[in-house]
Amino acid sequence: MLLPNSKFLQACQVLEVLGDDSSVILPRVPPGNKENEYFLVDNSKNISRRETGEKSVFWDDCGAWNGKNGSSPITYFIKIQGKIISIVKREGVLCFEKQINKKRTFTPLDPQPVDVIILHRSYSTLKRDPNYRRRVSWLEGKDRALVEYIGKFPGRENHGNRKNGSRDYIRTPAEVLQKIGQMSKNRNPANVFDEMLNMNESDMGVPRDIQQIRNKKCNEKKKDANIDCNTNNFADNIQQLQAMVLTNPFVHQVINCKSKVPSVVCYFPDQLTDIRRFCARDGGTVLGFDKTFNLSDIHVTVSVFKYLAVRRLDTDDHPIFFGPVFFHGNSHASIYHQFFSELSRHFTAEEQKHLILGSDDEKGMRCAMKSSFPFSTSFVCTRHLKQNINDYLTNSIGIEKSARLQILSEIFGESGIATERCEEVIKHRYAKLLASNDLTNTKFDEYSGKRILPILLENCSLSEGVRKQESKWTNNNCESANFLLKIKTEWKQLKLVDLIREVQNMVLARYREVRYALTGRGRLYLDGNFRHRRISFDSWCQKSPDERDKLFNNFLKDKGRLPGYSTSTDGKLTVQTTPSKGKKPNQVKRKRAEKSKSVKKMKM
Repeated sequence: MLLPNSKFLQACQVLEVLGDDSSVILPRVPPGNKENEYFLVDNSKNISRRETGEKSVFWDDCGAWNGKNGSSPITYFIKIQGKIISIVKREGVLCFEKQINKKRTFTPLDPQPVDVIILHRSYSTLKRDPNYRRRVSWLEGKDRALVEYIGKFPGRENHGNRKNGSRDYIRTPAEVLQKIGQMSKNRNPANVFDEMLNMNESDMGVPRDIQQIRNKKCNEKKKDANIDCNTNNFADNIQQLQAMVLTNPFVHQVINCKSKVPSVVCYFPDQLTDIRRFCARDGGTVLGFDKTFNLSDIHVTVSVFKYLAVRRLDTDDHPIFFGPVFFHGNSHASIYHQFFSELSRHFTAEEQKHLILGSDDEKGMRCAMKSSFPFSTSFVCTRHLKQNINDYLTNSIGIEKSARLQILSEIFGESGIATERCEEVIKHRYAKLLASNDLTNTKFDEYSGKRILPILLENCSLSEGVRKQESKWTNNNCESANFLLKIKTEWKQLKLVDLIREVQNMVLARYREVRYALTGRGRLYLDGNFRHRRISFDSWCQKSPDERDKLFNNFLKDKGRLPGYSTSTDGKLTVQTTPSKGKKPNQVKRKRAEKSKSVKKMKM
């Protein structure tokens, strides 16, 4: 509520507000802009803190407060015939204070009263603007506190200890810090961060970033003995997943074929939407696939892509996001076809033409990928290709190390065969390489003719068509995603249901981080082409949950503003626009307001 005359309430008014049992008590001071207002908040946790010798904590999102220059007076009141009278405590004795002949005199109360009203008040000023002040008042023994704000809020700025970047500092609530300390005992900070993001609907109930959890864990130095005693078998897991298809939005298919290990396809609809935005467009990012092992009873094939709408604060690069995930028992082409056919039905032929699919040199995966996405093009990871050639030369041919390194350098070096963009040049240089190393008409010639040369030619034609992707593309993004999964599982094998839930939490946490980036919080920030979606934190706090969801959903549909380009409504065509927008040179006025002048005809 607003403060009268933009001043702190008088003592009698404070006692009236704190003594009104019908008032609504808030759990904490609400976030957002606060000017000449007061709030009645819950003070029960501070009572417990003071009993154990800890300081009271009154959280808000204004920033750092300076209480050293402020005061914390304690005022005493008693009730006499229905009137509240102020008294003072002098040397441990309650007294009436009077002024006689310009001197203060104190008369002890006899007998000393028992029912005394004790009012605590604490004054502080904002560190970056002393004109913005706060006062907190509470009655001893009462479970409520009155928080008043006076002055114009100066806005938000960086934390004083921040060395780089521009991020608004918002203090984390004390109960959240306490929860971080409890959850981070002997647990990975990244896992705790993801879990807290998903379990808290309130924006104020989550940690600032992972570094805050690391700091809290370091300070606490405690251990946790939480052990998962889940002992169900693989068949029980499949049975649970079949039920989750109807209840869990992440689990889409459980495929159980005769004489085959069951497979599971998992994704959120938002992931497919983002693949359309960032991959199925001209000049989009590569959608990479890779298989990883030792996470559960079956294999896990993940898909990843660069999320072009945001960037990381620490690296200034686009973060890696998970796409659809496939859990399967073997790597046959027929098994992979279950996964890729499920994905391909969500993309039109026109969208598939813009898709660039990347993978390593796994025959079953590439065969299923090509049959399910006939209009798309594909990359093969040159790092995996290089490893395969090196293994074949070592184990099947037995060539010396120096000769192997020379062959690999001529293929994958800075000016190697893999960098060429002409098929005829690649064929000529490859034949010359085999002849110079006496490998013509050998096992390696047969092997490379079936596996290596076709892939180099395919990468060459793709690079020529796309022009924005490097010819020596590697699948390192998928390797990074696999490493994150190993960290998430703490390098242990999990039951299939538990693993899928962990992956689901990772995906949800990343989208929660993107949601925070709209208000300039977290470790991500909006890319320049999406900066028009930025909203201030104070405006965000004033929105209802439905309005916030609408803003985020509109952001998920946005393909970004490319400077100097115009994209059609269906996203199928992007054309370049003129910088002048059809105006005359040095024209300042709007087109409609600008007159078209013509030369007057002269009479002959």
